[in-house]
Amino acid sequence: MWTSCCTETEGPAARWADSARPGDRIALFGPDAGYGERHGGLEFRPPADARRFLMAGDETAVPAITAILERLPDGCEGEALMEVPSQGDVLPCATRSGVTVTWLPRGGGGVGSRLVPDGEGRR
Repeated sequence: MWTSCCTETEGPAARWADSARPGDRIALFGPDAGYGERHGGLEFRPPADARRFLMAGDETAVPAITAILERLPDGCEGEALMEVPSQGDVLPCATRSGVTVTWLPRGGGGVGSRLVPDGEGRR
């Protein structure tokens, strides 16, 4: 199995990824919205009448944002902004919703530099 983990940040997952070597045994655990029993994780469960969404995050949030986008139903709209280190980090992203997906490659800029340029929000 191949795993992908961002190591440009600090934290337990980044430290683990920095020390992992080919052949190491791992166990992966995480929430699964399809599992009907209590699993202890947090799932994205918007109110039933929610139709407009704004999602934004850096490369550490890309797996969660793309999973949410895959599950959004028709009739939803909004915007998903995903900042990644480079153009090579842009991934295919399927959604049947009307949410616009915008990839923001940093191209050498600092984390967050494309999400909130110069401290200003998107308009």
